[in-house]
Amino acid sequence: MLKLMHSLASLILTVFVFGGLFIVPAATTPPQNAPLPVPDVMFYGTATIDGVVVTSGTVTAVLPRGGQVSATIAPIQGTDYNYMLAVPLNVFDDPDTAELPVDAMVSNDILYFKINDINARYEDAYDVLVEAFTIPNDAMGETYILDLMIINVDNYVAGDVNVDGRCDVADALLMLHYHQGLASAGENFPPAPGEIYLPLCDIVANGLCDDADALRILRCDVGIPTTYCPPSVPVAASTPSPDMPLVFRLVVDSDQGAGLNVRVIADDTERQLGAASLELGYDVDQLTMESCVQDPLGALDMGVCSASSARLNAVAITGASTGTVLAELTFTPMVTGSVASLVEGLELKVNDAFDLDGQALAWTSAPLQIATFPTNIFLPLILHDQAP
Repeated sequence: MLKLMHSLASLILTVFVFGGLFIVPAATTPPQNAPLPVPDVMFYGTATIDGVVVTSGTVTAVLPRGGQVSATIAPIQGTDYNYMLAVPLNVFDDPDTAELPVDAMVSNDILYFKINDINARYEDAYDVLVEAFTIPNDAMGETYILDLMIINVDNYVAGDVNVDGRCDVADALLMLHYHQGLASAGENFPPAPGEIYLPLCDIVANGLCDDADALRILRCDVGIPTTYCPPSVPVAASTPSPDMPLVFRLVVDSDQGAGLNVRVIADDTERQLGAASLELGYDVDQLTMESCVQDPLGALDMGVCSASSARLNAVAITGASTGTVLAELTFTPMVTGSVASLVEGLELKVNDAFDLDGQALAWTSAPLQIATFPTNIFLPLILHDQAP
């Protein structure tokens, strides 16, 4: 329909007069691939600095080609909001080949926001601080509520090098990328996507940002004893969208009833797994954990597994392949009974899973498959309820 409208605007008028054919050029022919204006995208919200509502100044949307749209900060009557920002959209026949002006916005463009010329962030649907907003395909005329905020760097914990309010395996993955020369680092706050905020990196205080800092994050996260960990704040597990499934499974085998070996395996179905944080629940009245060995086959770049907490972290900077064994845990049965009855108490919880860029991955469960012992049992991933 859009292409049809464009074509009609540039048609040559054809007039039949007295049976003759005359060609009359259109009076106004728009330039090739001219933008078609569509309803603006509206943003409302409250602008704050360190939790204090801003009473004056401007909120600015920084457009991807250098343009900006600003609005004055002032109370909006009848609401708790103090800014209203209209971002104009355009539609092009082919935005990939068009020479878009600096003030042109199209679907899938990325916006950044500022409060009084200082980079601002907002909490997404999963309570994670983010700095960018991607214009959806169906954004024409839509309204979005974004509470923009500026948070002082002192409020971020050591190790949170991507400055998303969390210190987790995604930060360890980014540290290893930087150590291998695959990511950049700087002191601009907040950092650009995929860049390390260097002042928060040196956890081990050796003057470097390297694999030692990444290892410290993994050890602190699983609770390895005698490990010095910087102060931290509790964070909610990420809740990714369900369109990029990843399957984790447990493989259990028994040495004739004397013990249980449990392997935690990642099956990558669509996206490469860069990092994961998991923990295994089990019935302490039936099983005693004897050991927890991370990355038994040497397929990862870094891994940590704690026998005391049954937690494990895994990082693969080039991606974990299908069937990668993240860890192997060994249990001793405390009661007599079939292996099948003992493994019924096993429960795998996925705290986080990230791709190579540190973006949250979804995970799915596999159907329960019980084989005849002593061959393997395949257990599904069992999801805990997670905070929205």
